[in-house]
Amino acid sequence: MNLKYLRESRTASSEEYTVIFSDEYVGHLSLHFGVLIRGMLLLESEFYDKMDIGLKELSSIQNQISEELLPIGLDDDLRLVIARGDTVFHSLGKPSEESEAPATKGDLQKLKGKVKSLSGKLTEYIVVDYFKYLGFDSSRAGSELDHEKVDVVARKGETTIYAQVKNGQVSDREIDKIIRTISSLENPPTKIAIFAGKFSSNSEIFRVGVEDKYNTRVLLISKNDVISCLPEHKLHDKFTSQL
Repeated sequence: MNLKYLRESRTASSEEYTVIFSDEYVGHLSLHFGVLIRGMLLLESEFYDKMDIGLKELSSIQNQISEELLPIGLDDDLRLVIARGDTVFHSLGKPSEESEAPATKGDLQKLKGKVKSLSGKLTEYIVVDYFKYLGFDSSRAGSELDHEKVDVVARKGETTIYAQVKNGQVSDREIDKIIRTISSLENPPTKIAIFAGKFSSNSEIFRVGVEDKYNTRVLLISKNDVISCLPEHKLHDKFTSQL
């Protein structure tokens, strides 16, 4: 069961996720970080019954959450409750009569920003799938790496790759900034990858110089490289190209 978890908010001690299956909302996950990590996953009853979820599926769900969402080394500290139920109320933060007011330009810009944020999260999951296609054990980065420009972590044997994911074009200057940040970590990876919709025409020459400058291996991977391996994600690429 391939559930996808889209992070909606984060504080110093908690995270909130929307749960997606086959591009449809099926639940909500809350994680609270303390001495132990306590989680509450609510799955919509219609989805729960349709998928005939049993003990095997519940165990698989817990393992996926531990592997993909928790910081490395803390995957055994999760205490998860999974509940079956239905969303009966969702506060929009405004009186219902205001929702009938015509949308303003500001409202549309906010909506577009939320769509871009969601699309960025989906792209991260696609990159996870790309590394798995190449034989890596991969997942979205934990909270301890999120602020260090690391979106995805992939491992195979003695090789560890930290990846930054961008939907749009990445300039040479931004490449330098990303590599400088990640290579200066206390435990830097074997390789650093940058996924982007597009790079500059000079990017390959620039990449070689950055490798020498920071003494690390750098991979520049475009969306076309990913789609050639995973053509089922072409629809997502068409959507993000219009944002």
